[in-house]
Amino acid sequence: MPSPRSSGPRRSTTPGGARPAQQSRKTLERALATKKKRRGRGFLKFVAISSLVLAIVGALTLVVLYNVIEVPNPNSSFQAQTTNVYYSGGKTRIGKFAEQDRESIPLEQMPQHLQDAVVAAEDRTFWTNRGIDVKGIIRAALSNARGNSTQGASTITQQYVKILYLTSERTLTRKVKEAVVSLKLQQQQGKKEILKGYLNTIYFGRGAYGIQAASRAYFRKPAKDLTVAQSAVLASVLNSPNNFDPRMGEEAKARLFERYRYVLNGMVTMGTLDSAERDRLIEKLPKFPKIKRGQTYAGQKGFMLELVKAELRRKGFDDATIEGGGLKVTTTFDKTDQSAMERGIAEQRPTGPFKKLHIGGASIDVKTGALRAIYGGQDYLTSPYNWALKGGQPGSTFKAFAVATALKEGYSLKDTFEGNSPYEFPDGTTVRNEGPGDGNDYGSAISLTKATEESVNTAFMDLTFGIPNGPKKILDTADDMGIPVAKTDLQANAGVSLGTERVGVIDMVNGYSTIANQGKQHSWYVVQKVQRISDGKTLYTAKGEKRSFEAIDADVAAD
Repeated sequence: MPSPRSSGPRRSTTPGGARPAQQSRKTLERALATKKKRRGRGFLKFVAISSLVLAIVGALTLVVLYNVIEVPNPNSSFQAQTTNVYYSGGKTRIGKFAEQDRESIPLEQMPQHLQDAVVAAEDRTFWTNRGIDVKGIIRAALSNARGNSTQGASTITQQYVKILYLTSERTLTRKVKEAVVSLKLQQQQGKKEILKGYLNTIYFGRGAYGIQAASRAYFRKPAKDLTVAQSAVLASVLNSPNNFDPRMGEEAKARLFERYRYVLNGMVTMGTLDSAERDRLIEKLPKFPKIKRGQTYAGQKGFMLELVKAELRRKGFDDATIEGGGLKVTTTFDKTDQSAMERGIAEQRPTGPFKKLHIGGASIDVKTGALRAIYGGQDYLTSPYNWALKGGQPGSTFKAFAVATALKEGYSLKDTFEGNSPYEFPDGTTVRNEGPGDGNDYGSAISLTKATEESVNTAFMDLTFGIPNGPKKILDTADDMGIPVAKTDLQANAGVSLGTERVGVIDMVNGYSTIANQGKQHSWYVVQKVQRISDGKTLYTAKGEKRSFEAIDADVAAD
C-alpha cells in the first residue's frame, strides 16, 4: 500500500530554512543593487570621459584663438568724445555730461599706497594672476546662467584691455577676445607697465580719465600728493564712479564710505597697510574740497541730465561710455514745456518767509509716459537734491487712489460716508477734518463725490475701513496706476489715503496720468534714442517704453 501523505506543513529543503519566495526577493534585490552600481560606475566614466574631451577641446580652442587673435591697436576713438544730450526732436542741445580730462603720468608719480589701494579694490590677485581670473570667470558664468544679474570677472588687465583696445559691448565674443588679448598683453608687458597704463586710462567720474585728472577733480591736487585716505577714496570710486561720488548726496557718500572701508581692510589683508593706520583712517572719509560744476548743470539742466544718466545706466550703458563715449542722446524733454514749467513756478513761488520753499514739478505725456518737463529745485548747482524725483508728503492728493479702489470694489459716487469731526474708528484712531477746533463737520452721511470735493478726512477713513483689507487694496491700486510702492515709505495702515508718507512728484503725476489716459498706465521714461556720433549707429530706442496696461477700468477712470 502506498504510504499515507503527511497532513502537516512541508519542511523547506532550502539551506538555512529560508522559504523560496524570500530567497527570490533577496536575489532580486542583490541583482538590482549590482545593476545600480554598474550604472553608477558607467555614468561616472561617461562624465570623466566627457570632461576630458571638453577640456581637450577647450585647450585646443584656446591655443587656436591665442594664435589667431592679435593685440589690436589702441582705440583711436578712445581719445575724448563728449556725450551730448538733446531735447526731443534731437536739434536743441540741453547740455553735455563732461569734457574729458586726461593727463598721463609715470608710475613714479603715483604713490605706492595709491597702487596698493587700487589693487586691493579691483584685483587682489593682480601681481600673481596671468591677466585673467579663471575662477572668477567660471563663477560669473554660473551666476549669469542661473539668471542672476550680469556679473563681470575682470582683472585689472582685462579692464585695461576692454577700455584701450576693445569695446564695452556685452557679448560672449568680446569677452573671449578680451581674455585672449589679456593673456597676450601679460606676455608683452610687465605688471608695472600694465598698472601704469590702467591708472592713466581708467575712468574715475567727473569727466576725469586717469589718476592725475581724478586727483585734481576730487581733491584739487596732483596724484603725487595724495594721502593714504585719499588714495583709498579714488580706488573706491573706480567701482562705480557716479554711485560713489560724494557730490551726489548723502546716500552716495554712505555707499562710498562702505566701499572705502572695504579697500582699507583689503590693504591690511594683503599686507600693504599697517592695521594701526587702518584703524586710524577707517572711522571717517577724508575731507572733500568744494569744486564747482560747470554751468552746463546750472538751473534745471543738472536735474534733467542726472535723470538721463540714471536711465542710461539702467539700460546697460556704463559710466565711461555715458560720460565720454561720444553719444548723442535724444530725450523726451520738450523745450517749450520745460520753459513753461519754470515760468509757471517762478510766477507762483511764495514770497516772504516761504520764499525758500522746496518745490518739485513734473509733466508727463499721458499717452506714452514720456517725461516732458521737470522742476527739481531752485538750482542744481546750489543743491543737487531732486525734489521732483524724491518728492514729499502728497497729502490729500493721494485720496484719488482710494476713490479708484472704492469704485473697483463696487462702491458708487453716491454712496455715503462719515463727514463729522472728530471721529473715532474701530481701531481707536481719532481723525479730524480741516478747520478750527475739532475740525469742520460735513454731516454723518456725505456722498463720495462730496467727500472728494471737500477732501474730508473722516469720510476717507470711513471708506478705508469699509473696504475689506482696504489699506492694502488702496496701495495695490496706487502701484498699478504708477506709484512704485515698494520704493516708497508707504504703509498699509488706516491713514494711507491721507498721504502722510513721502512719494515722488513724478510718480504722483504718473499715477494721475493713468486716470487721464482712461485707466491705461505707462512707466515714465526720459531717454528716447541713443546714437553713436562717430557713425550715427542707433544703440537704443524707447519703442518698448510705449507699451501700456489697464491699471483700472475705463469707467472707473471716467468716474
